[in-house]
Amino acid sequence: RSSEDLWAEICSCLPRPDQKDAGPAFTDSFTDACADGGSQGSGSDGSSQTNLKPWAPLNDSEVYLASLERRLMRIKGLSQEVTSKDMLRTLSQAKQECWDRFLQEKLESEFYTEGRDSDESTLEHLKRWLQPDKVAISTEEVQYLIPPESQPEKQETEEEPPAAEQ
Repeated sequence: RSSEDLWAEICSCLPRPDQKDAGPAFTDSFTDACADGGSQGSGSDGSSQTNLKPWAPLNDSEVYLASLERRLMRIKGLSQEVTSKDMLRTLSQAKQECWDRFLQEKLESEFYTEGRDSDESTLEHLKRWLQPDKVAISTEEVQYLIPPESQPEKQETEEEPPAAEQ
């Protein structure tokens, strides 16, 4: 046999990169490419073909079944391969849980300020800076939010009763 025939036989058994588990399409012919290529040259009358049992597993059955199982898991969305999206989602959930725990638990908040002469307003300021939507507004902020037009009217009504008493 020539070297070209040998290389053709070897290359026909190798998986092609474009036929890798690329998609959900089913592309198998259920024939053992290596056995077919090798048996054609071994016997002139094809007698080696008849030696194979019709229900015998192929040489690469375990590898083939593993690739089918991986493809099925990928189609079902149950792939156990961790992607970067999964890692980022898990990290953001853990971060959110830590912040929620920090902001909700009063006793643990005091633990962080123990040994320092910081008051409650410092802790509230820190919480407001970290997650402003989770902390109630203070009286100073309420006064700031009240429109200035309503405050002079209040002062005028307070000044009128003393003038009426005179």
